[in-house]
Amino acid sequence: MSIRHTLLRRLRDPRNQQIDKGWAGRSLEASIVRGLALGMIALQLVTAVIALASLGLAAPALALVAGHLAIIACAVAVLRVGRGQLPLIAGAWAMFVADWAQSPTPESPLLFAACWMCNLTSTLPVMLLNGRSAWRTPLAATVLLPAAMVLVRPEWAGLALVPGVAVTLLAITVATRIGVSYVVDYTDAADAEARALEARTAALTTRKAATHQSAEDARVLHDTAINTLGAIASGGAAIDDVDAVRQRCLADIAAIEALRSARGDDLAARPGLRDAIRPVGIRVRHVGLSGAALADVEARLPTPVLQALSRAAGEAVQNAAKHSGAEDVEVAVTRTATGLRMAIRDHGVGMPPDRGGGSGVARSILQRTGEAGIAAAIDSAPGRGTAITLTYDFEPPPAAQDADGHRACTLEELLHQLRTRVVFALSAGLVAVGVALAALNHPGEATPEWLMALVAAIACGLAWREREQARLSAPTVFALIIAGPLAFVLSAWAVGFGRTLPFLWQAVGPTGPLLVLLIAPLPRAIRALDFAVYALTAAALTAAMAPLDPQAAIVIAVAGLVGLGLPSGVAGFIRGLTDVATRAHQAQQQTFAVGLQMIAIDAAAESRQRWRDAGLEQSVDLLRAIGLGAVDPLDPAVRQRCAEEEAFLRQLSLLDPELIQMGSWFARALNRARQCGIGLTVRAGAADTTADDADQFGETLLRVVGALPSGTALTTSLFPTARGSTMTLVAPTPQLVRLQALIRHPVRLITARTLGQQDWVEIAAPGGST
Repeated sequence: MSIRHTLLRRLRDPRNQQIDKGWAGRSLEASIVRGLALGMIALQLVTAVIALASLGLAAPALALVAGHLAIIACAVAVLRVGRGQLPLIAGAWAMFVADWAQSPTPESPLLFAACWMCNLTSTLPVMLLNGRSAWRTPLAATVLLPAAMVLVRPEWAGLALVPGVAVTLLAITVATRIGVSYVVDYTDAADAEARALEARTAALTTRKAATHQSAEDARVLHDTAINTLGAIASGGAAIDDVDAVRQRCLADIAAIEALRSARGDDLAARPGLRDAIRPVGIRVRHVGLSGAALADVEARLPTPVLQALSRAAGEAVQNAAKHSGAEDVEVAVTRTATGLRMAIRDHGVGMPPDRGGGSGVARSILQRTGEAGIAAAIDSAPGRGTAITLTYDFEPPPAAQDADGHRACTLEELLHQLRTRVVFALSAGLVAVGVALAALNHPGEATPEWLMALVAAIACGLAWREREQARLSAPTVFALIIAGPLAFVLSAWAVGFGRTLPFLWQAVGPTGPLLVLLIAPLPRAIRALDFAVYALTAAALTAAMAPLDPQAAIVIAVAGLVGLGLPSGVAGFIRGLTDVATRAHQAQQQTFAVGLQMIAIDAAAESRQRWRDAGLEQSVDLLRAIGLGAVDPLDPAVRQRCAEEEAFLRQLSLLDPELIQMGSWFARALNRARQCGIGLTVRAGAADTTADDADQFGETLLRVVGALPSGTALTTSLFPTARGSTMTLVAPTPQLVRLQALIRHPVRLITARTLGQQDWVEIAAPGGST
C-alpha cells in the first residue's frame, strides 16, 4: 500500500470503527477518556485562576470562572457516566472565545492559558467522538472559531493568532488521528491475537475434554464391568465369594449407567481416595493418614486428581486380587513436603520388570495418572511382590503456553508496547506540529522554533533507535535530559521570553524528551532528575524576567507548568491504563475460565454418546440378573454369556479416545452387529476424520452391517491417507460385491476387488479428495 493510501486510511478511520473490542481496546478507550477528562479539568481550573489574577473580581472575571466551572462539570459527566462529550467540546471552544474577548492585551497570561485550553480541546473530537462527527467537528471549528474571534474582537483581526487557531487545530487533529491509529492498531492486533488464542484454546479444550472423558470412561468400563465379567467367565477363586460378586455386579451397573448419562452430572463428582477400592478375593489394609487428616488431603486435591488417584488405586488392588496370589494388600496414604504419596503394596508372586504390569496397569494406572499430573512408579520382581507408588505435588509448575505451542502476549508485554507507542506517537506528533507552527508563526524566518523541533527530534530519535534494548545508553539518556530544557529555552526565545505575542509559544513542543524518559527502562531517580532540570530551567527564566516584565514572567511560569503538565498527564494516563487494563484482563480471564469449564463439561458429556449408541442394555441386564440372584455366576452358561459380554465391552473400550467423530459411529455399528449376529471387528487408530465425513462413513457402515446375512465376519478399518481419511471393509466374497450399489451412495467408491475368498472395498466420503 502506498504512503498516500496509508495516510488517507489513517486519517479516515483511525480507530477502525471496531465495535467488538477486546480487553486491550476497551482498556485503551477507557484510559483515553479518563486522561483527557482529567486534563480538561486541570486546564479549566488553571485558566479560571489566571482569569481572576488578570481581571480581578470584576463581573467579567466571575462570568469566566462560572463558564470554566460549567466545563469542568461536563468533563466530570464524561468521566463518570460516559456522556456529554459534544457539550464538553463545544463549551470548551466557546470559553476560549470568551477568554479571547476578555483578555486585556494579546500578551496577557489569560490569552496564553486559553490558547492551551483550546489546543487540548482540539484532541477531543478524535478521542471522544465516533463516526463522521469525529472529523466534521474539528473541521467546523477551523472555520467557526476564527470567525467568532474576529466578530468579538475586530480590532485584533490582524493578529497571527486568528489564522493560527485554524492551522493549529487542524495540525493537532491530523497528528492525533494518525498517532492514535498506530496505537489502536496495536491494541486491535493484541485483541485479535487474544481472540485467536482463546479460539484455539477452546477448540483444544473441547478435544482434550472429550478425549480425556472417552479414555477415562473406557478405563472405568475396564475397571468395573469388564473386570467383573472377565472374572466370572474365568471362574476360580475370584468368584468363590458369591455375595461379594453379586455386590460387585450391582455396583458395576451404576458405573455403566453413569457412562450412559447425557447430563454429565457425575463429571465433577468428588470421590474419596478409598471409594473406588472394591476388593473381591483379597483383603485390604488401609494405613497412613486417616480421619480428619485424610479428609484434609482430599479437600486440597483437584477433582480430576482425586478421581485419578482413587480409580488408579482401585485398579491396583484389583490387579493384586487377580494376579498376585497374596491374601491381602496394603494401601498407604502419607503426606510429603510438597504433596501426598499413595502406595499400594502386596507380597505376592510379583512380575518381571519388562512386563510393566500388562495393559490394565498401562491404561488404568499409568495413562490415568499421567493425564492428571500424578507421578507413578512400579516396583516389582518375581517372588517379592509388587508396589505401585503414586505421588502428587499440590503446586506443579505452570505452563507458559498452550499445548500447540502458542502463547498470548502477556499483560506486562502489552502495556509496555502500548506505553512505547503512545509516548513515541505523541513525541512524533509534537515535532510535526512544531515544524508546522514554526512555518506559520514566522513565515520565511529562521526562528529558534526550528531549532527547538530539531533538538527534540534528535533526542527522541536516539531513544527510538534503542527502544528494543534492555536499557538506554548513557549518551542517549544524557541527550534526553539536556534536550528538554534546551528546547524550552529555544521555544521561549522564539516569543521574546513571553514578551512578544506569547500565544505563539509552543509550550509543549519541548516535552518530547521528557515523555520518552517516562517509559524508558531507567531508575526513577533519572526521571526525577530530568523533571527537576526542566522545572529549574523554567523557574530560572521566570526569576530572571520578573524584574523586567512581571507579566512576561507569569507567561514563562505558565509555559513551564504546561510543559510539565503534559508529561505528568501522560504519566497519569499510563497509570490509569495499567489499572484499567489489569482489571479488564483479569475479568476477561475469569470469564474465559468459566467458559472453558462449561466447554469442558459439555464436551465430556457429549463424548459419552458412544456409550449410549453402544446400547449396553444386555450387559446391564446380565449384571443385574447376577447381582439380584436371578442367575448363578457359577453356572457354565452364565459364565459363557459373561465371556461374550466381556469381549464386546472390551472391543468398545479399545476404541481410541481420539476418535471424537467416528467413535460414536463405531459403537453404534458394534451394537447393531451384535443384534444382527454379525462378527464385526473394528481396527482404527487415533486418526479421526471430519464430522461430515464421519457421518458418511458411519451411515455406510451401518447399512452394510444391516444388509449382511447373520454369521458374516466383517472387518472395518479407518486410516489417514494423502487423499484424506479412508475406510476399508473386508468380508467373505461375494457379500460386499453384491452390496456395491449400497456402498456407492452417498460415498465415492475408490476400489473394490476380490482377493481369494475375501471382498475388499476402500471408500472415501464426499468431503475427501481423490
